[in-house]
Amino acid sequence: MRQADRFGLHLGEFSFDFGKAIERSREVVDRFRRGLAFLFRKNGIELVQGVGRLRDANTIEVEGHEAISARSIIIATGASPRLLPELALSKRIMTSRQALERKDLPQKILILGGGNIGLEFTSIYLAYGLEVTVVEQLPHILPREDAEIADMVAGILSKRGVVLKTGIGVEKVIENEREVSLLLANGERLSGDALLLSIGVTPNTRGIGLELLDIKTERGYISINEKMRTSLPNVYAIGDITGLLPLAHVAAAQGVIAADEIAGKKTLPLHYERIPRVTYSIPQIASVGLAEEELREKGVSYSVGRFPFSASGLGPATEETDGQVKLLFDSSYGSVLGAHIAGAEASELIAPLALSMESEGTIEEILGTIFAHPTMSEAIKEAALASRGMALNL
Repeated sequence: MRQADRFGLHLGEFSFDFGKAIERSREVVDRFRRGLAFLFRKNGIELVQGVGRLRDANTIEVEGHEAISARSIIIATGASPRLLPELALSKRIMTSRQALERKDLPQKILILGGGNIGLEFTSIYLAYGLEVTVVEQLPHILPREDAEIADMVAGILSKRGVVLKTGIGVEKVIENEREVSLLLANGERLSGDALLLSIGVTPNTRGIGLELLDIKTERGYISINEKMRTSLPNVYAIGDITGLLPLAHVAAAQGVIAADEIAGKKTLPLHYERIPRVTYSIPQIASVGLAEEELREKGVSYSVGRFPFSASGLGPATEETDGQVKLLFDSSYGSVLGAHIAGAEASELIAPLALSMESEGTIEEILGTIFAHPTMSEAIKEAALASRGMALNL
């Protein structure tokens, strides 16, 4: 829509219904839930719905049902959005959970937390024309991403009108009938119609009986080994409750390992540093492996290659010129140490780089691969070439 006139498209009167969009998102989620229920029935899995609690290492009590006994138990209770101490949720103060159900739009929104969830909602609200201010206590947004990529995304968002406040803590949240405000540590006061809290998650471990079994935890998260076993050998834990990498595809992979281990099948350990991480913002951000700062801290000798989408074949053709591919290679062996992408379809482009890392591929395989033209993926090969000072289109 932003680039419609560039393609010769002249739009008339335009309107949107945010409530309809929310309803559709809930319909999609419900469809997935029904799909899972079907798969349960298809595979002979009994679903018992209710509040559960561990009675012992082989028994789960469920409110309104008979106790369930099993040889092995998998704990997958997930995590919930973190709240600020003594701050109650309200019509103006919400977490991602409430935001996904809210059908009305404020005109001006404050987002506390500049991580992946905060930026995903930033992109949603920005697309609907809201005034968005993001406050992040750490020095830059996307604190878990490569700093260069994070700074690039910050520049793109700022150019689009997002106000970013980084490296500043919040002293107080003030709410009244008209607005909600953040009092920052530097004395500045920011006000908006609503506040979205996106300051991380807390594990759902309270009240599920862990204390009865003396299952080992660390910072509230359940400790597991590479087989997903907890400190009790027949009790397993997967997903956000482990605190390792809070992503849906990680939880799914952990679940497969736990199930195979229980079934007596051979399992292979997860290499968490080789699992892709994606932020579904605009632009998308995707990464796998180590950031450049981590390589410096470890004293690893590396080479770096960058290629902007503005110089790719498809980027200018589709007006998707924001962002770049950044690749980090081991100086001695040429193995891929890290890949970081900001831009259109980054979530798709990261997959072959994760595959390269998992299969212990090197820069030579990338250089020897012919990428279709014009595509966004050409930037991968160009970035690899750039690491040797050989980029063809830059």
